[in-house]
Amino acid sequence: MFENIFESSKEIDRLAVQNRLLKEYEEPVCLRLLEGRQGVRVLDVGCNNGSKTAARFSRSGVSTVIGLEYNQTLADRAQEAYGDDRFSFYRCDVEQPEFPDQLRGWMAERQVEAFDLIHLSFVLMHLKDPNKLLGILKPFLAPAGRLLIVEANDSSSVLSPDPEGLLTEFLDILAQDPFSGDRYFGGKVPKLLEEQGYSPVKLECQTIDARGPERGKKEDLFDMFFSYLPEDVQILLEQEPDHPRPVQWKRWIQQKFERLQQLVLAEGTSISMGLNIFTAGRSEDVPLRVQRLTEKYLDQITQLCGQCVGENLYSKEELASAIGQPDQCFELLLTPEDEIGGYCWSRLTPLDAAAADAKLPPGLLRERLGDVPMVARIQSVGTSPAFRTLGLCRELLERALDWFREMEASAAICTAWKRGGFVPLASNLLKCGFQHLTDSRMVWYGRKDLVCPCCEGRCKCGAAIYYKVLKGKWAT
Repeated sequence: MFENIFESSKEIDRLAVQNRLLKEYEEPVCLRLLEGRQGVRVLDVGCNNGSKTAARFSRSGVSTVIGLEYNQTLADRAQEAYGDDRFSFYRCDVEQPEFPDQLRGWMAERQVEAFDLIHLSFVLMHLKDPNKLLGILKPFLAPAGRLLIVEANDSSSVLSPDPEGLLTEFLDILAQDPFSGDRYFGGKVPKLLEEQGYSPVKLECQTIDARGPERGKKEDLFDMFFSYLPEDVQILLEQEPDHPRPVQWKRWIQQKFERLQQLVLAEGTSISMGLNIFTAGRSEDVPLRVQRLTEKYLDQITQLCGQCVGENLYSKEELASAIGQPDQCFELLLTPEDEIGGYCWSRLTPLDAAAADAKLPPGLLRERLGDVPMVARIQSVGTSPAFRTLGLCRELLERALDWFREMEASAAICTAWKRGGFVPLASNLLKCGFQHLTDSRMVWYGRKDLVCPCCEGRCKCGAAIYYKVLKGKWAT
C-alpha cells in the first residue's frame, strides 16, 4: 500500500512540483560542490522516478550516476527514461543486510571505486535506523567527497498570521501520519553525522519561504508540504475504518483544511516550511602519508602484491630491486601505524621491453606514442582490502603522472588486468587522461608459478592496454 502511494499520478505531479521548488535551494549547493570538477561520481539514494536525478546531475563534469530506489516500478521508470552510459538506476532496500554487497556489485559494473557526491533527499526520515545507513555509506565516499542531505524539519515551520493555530494543528497530525516519516528529522542530522565521523557538517538551508504576493510559490509550497494529507488519511481509513485517529483527522480535514490552504495562499501572509539541507565530508580516521619503498616495508608490500596481482608475480627480491633506483618510483600510502593502504610502482622502460611485457608488437605502441626509446610505465598499483573504497587508486595514479612529468617522459602506458570482461583500474585510468589502446590475451600465462586471484591453475587472464601522451624530452 505504501509503495502504491508513490506510483499514483497525483504523487508524480506533486514530485514534479517539489523538484521545481527545491531547485531554487538545492541546485546552488550542487553547483558549488561540482564546480570545476571532472569525472565526478554520484550516488543518489532515493532517486524516485529519476527526473530530479537527471536534472541535477546532467552536467559535463559528472561521469557516472547510480540511482537507488526502493519502489520497483519507479526504479524501472527511471532506467527506461534516463538510463544510459552515464546514468543507471537500481531497485534496492538500503535497510537490508545485503545492501552494501549489492552496491559494491553495481559499482563494479560501472567501474566506480568511490563516490565524490552521495545525495539523499527525504530518505533518512523514513528509515527505521537512519544512523546505520550513514555508517554504511561512509566507506563509499571518496576522501574529498561530500554528502548532500535534504530533510524536513517542522520545528522551523511558521505561518504568520495564523490566529487559529491551523498550522500547528496540521503539523501535529502530520507528525503522527505513518506515511510522512519523521517530520522533525532535519534537526537530528548534525548529531548523527558527527557520531558517524562526518566533518565538517554545514547547514546550507533551513527553510523554504514564501511571502506576501508570491502566490505561485505558495501554491507549489502547499502542494509539496500539505496536499498529500487527505490522501494519506483516506488510505488509513480504508485499512482501518474504525480507528479513532484517522477518523478524527478526516473530520479536521473536512472542517479546516480548506481554510488552512486559503490562509497559506493569502497575500497578507508569510510562510516558512522547515527544509534542512546539509553537506558534510568524511573526517579521515586514518590519515595516510606518502613514503617511498624501503627495506622496512618489503615483507608487507610482498604480501600485498600477492593479494592484489597474484602470488609470485613479483618476488621479494624483484620488489627490493626497485629501492633507490633513479628510473623507478615505488610509492606507498601508509597509516600512522605503518600499515600500507596502497602502493604504485612506476618505472621508465625501453619501448620494446614494454611492448614485449604487454604481448604487443612494438610497432603498435610506436604508432600511438611516437618513435621514442623510453616510455613511462605503471608497473603495478593496488590497495589493501580495508582501504578499497577511499579513492586511493586515483590518487596513486595522479602521483605517478607527477613523477612521469618530473622525469620528462613523453608517453605513459599501463597494462591493466582484465578480469573476465571487467578492468578494475579502467575508470581511474580514464579519469587520469589515459586512453584505451587495445586488449592483449593471456598476458601472464608464461608465469608458471603465478597463483592468479581468479584463475584455477595457470593464469589465463588478459589485459587492457592504456596509454597517455605527455610532453617530455623524447616527444616526437
